[in-house]
Amino acid sequence: MRESTGLALDDLDVLIAQRAFDRYQARGCQDGCDLDDWLEAEREVLSQVPPL
Repeated sequence: MRESTGLALDDLDVLIAQRAFDRYQARGCQDGCDLDDWLEAEREVLSQVPPL
């Protein structure tokens, strides 16, 4: 289902996953912060999506 932003929920998940992986790499690929990386990436990506 497409929302008025033109992004599907699957698209958002892909963007969040990419951003979380970028954060992981920026930390030197150290394990143990996956949830923090995901939540911060989610916050960053969703802050760029206009409200419905």
